[in-house]
Amino acid sequence: HNEKIFRTRFTDQAELRDLQSRLGELSFFPFIQPEDSYFEFDFAFYDQRLAANILINLASEENWKNIRNPEFVSADGSVDHMFAGVPQNWLKFENMVTEGVFKAFYICSADDRRFKTRQSLLQKYRGLRVESESEVRWWSSIHTCPPDVVEFCEFIDSNYATIWEPFLIIDGGSEGNGVLCLSEFRDGIKAMNCKKFRGPDEEERVKKVFRYLEPSGEGLISRKEWKVLDQLCLEIHLSIKEFVDFCERAFGPELDDAWAHLDRDGSGEIDEEEWQETVVDLGFFGLAGPVFAYLDKDDEGTVSWTEFSVLRKYQTADWLTSIGLQL
Repeated sequence: HNEKIFRTRFTDQAELRDLQSRLGELSFFPFIQPEDSYFEFDFAFYDQRLAANILINLASEENWKNIRNPEFVSADGSVDHMFAGVPQNWLKFENMVTEGVFKAFYICSADDRRFKTRQSLLQKYRGLRVESESEVRWWSSIHTCPPDVVEFCEFIDSNYATIWEPFLIIDGGSEGNGVLCLSEFRDGIKAMNCKKFRGPDEEERVKKVFRYLEPSGEGLISRKEWKVLDQLCLEIHLSIKEFVDFCERAFGPELDDAWAHLDRDGSGEIDEEEWQETVVDLGFFGLAGPVFAYLDKDDEGTVSWTEFSVLRKYQTADWLTSIGLQL
């Protein structure tokens, strides 16, 4: 039920699909945490058809709108974009067609989540049981969410002790109503002096972040929905830890040596383009972009040695505790 922590390490969907095919659709199905997952089921195969049926039944309990961008490719190659939604008669397994490929994303608001339904499906089809929701470490993937959401998360993580400080600022403090509308969110970003979205497309970028945090489509971000930022923060810090571990393996325990290889022109700072090119050349295959954004504290588009040196706290055995997080 906590396998999503490992599933998010796959940045190549083709590799993930290949693993899923090898293990079997039901063995690999994310019963407890299907959020932000992409599915592709070939209805010619029984187990894939059954997995699709499980997903559809879950959506019927949580929210039909959770199935996003559905598409059905018939055996003759014709494509149905399913603008009217997934056929509800597919709720019964025997009504499902036995050929064609069904594709979709599953998105779910924390407010719509039905844990008991997920718990029941896991037990029914895998014979496994999660005793309580407290056992689940809810997790989110930074490579499946919009880059601007990651940028916003990094801004909050760098400037506030918890995600609830900015929530209260945006909500108007103690007089707030506990939910955030788009206008509040837009004004709150300005009040916090967040420069992440500066430019002619700032309005659209802010809206994109708002829509991600409010997947239910009701126009309001609840506290439960806002909590996804905590999940993203953990994923970002885990990515940073992986980068630090790579630096130690490649250049030794002193980060000065890693910096010397990264700052190839000796200018004392690295811009994002240089960063992306260099880390790939050095053999790092993880998520380099979020690491750069985290280190760029002043949002100037460059990382200096002083900013880079904060990675030292990830070299300690208790690195999670040192950054105020707990798995």
